[in-house]
Amino acid sequence: MSYHVIGHRSDGSSMDGILDSMDDGGITMLVPEDVEDDDRQFGGYGRRRYRRYRRRRYPYSFFVFPFFVPFPYYYPYW
Repeated sequence: MSYHVIGHRSDGSSMDGILDSMDDGGITMLVPEDVEDDDRQFGGYGRRRYRRYRRRRYPYSFFVFPFFVPFPYYYPYW
């Protein structure tokens, strides 16, 4: 839980997100979406970009495998 994971969909594409919860019916992930904001109206310097996370629920049949591999932030010293 609370790890950044990459899920491979059954149609061949992949998606990344933060694993929030799992149960018998499916999983809940926090999926990022990029948002641009026009800050010029308040005296800013232009557009700002930030990332918002939305909570989405997916059934297990949506993915190829019923398990997820955590994103490798580091490589172990083997």
